Amino acid sequence: MAIRTDQVEIVKNWDTLGLRSTGSNCVRCENVYVAPDMILPLATTASTGMPQTTDFDPEDPSYRTPFMPRFLMGFPAVALGGAERVVDEFEARTKNRIRIYQGGQAEAQNPSGIRALANVRLRLDTLRASFDAYAEQLEAWTDQKHHVASDAERERMFALRAHIAREAMLIAVDVQTMAGGSAIFKGDPIERFTRDLITIATHTTHLYEDALQGYGKALMGIGAHPLW
Repeated sequence: MAIRTDQVEIVKNWDTLGLRSTGSNCVRCENVYVAPDMILPLATTASTGMPQTTDFDPEDPSYRTPFMPRFLMGFPAVALGGAERVVDEFEARTKNRIRIYQGGQAEAQNPSGIRALANVRLRLDTLRASFDAYAEQLEAWTDQKHHVASDAERERMFALRAHIAREAMLIAVDVQTMAGGSAIFKGDPIERFTRDLITIATHTTHLYEDALQGYGKALMGIGAHPLW
């Protein structure tokens, strides 16, 4: 619903584990009238892929792709970017880290540290491939003017988003654990990005168990998630 800012009271309760900079506070409105044309009918828009007006260009790419998968593409992009930054930080620290309790050994000469770096790099590559698959599907739908997805198509995109969010989070948690004490101080890049990625993975539009259940149900022809 779109209303004037002077009709809204901001409830400053956004004190979260991560993503604090988004400032996603709750709002409170009392005795506010909202005209019908100022309300987005989300369920209808998601099911038709079209706005609730005739005043739009049907050739615009925005209206040649299913609404919900396109609208939600930003989340996996943010998750992938966060995972990339965490892995870059880990590589730099692995190359320069000296392990005091390993007799002053350089981590760059430690087989386990080298293997750990290779592991998260490979996982990041597979994560990027999943994101590319998501983007390529949207591009194909745009070319085909395929603006309404079937349950199986929609739920596959949900599953891809959830996989990307979950794996990005797991990469970050593993990196923070392996990076040692320097990565647990508040404000450290690895600490900050790990908190953000954990918070992203809790978002309703890519909860892993919900996504896999929805995708599995769609594949079996016994339903799907009602919205995502």
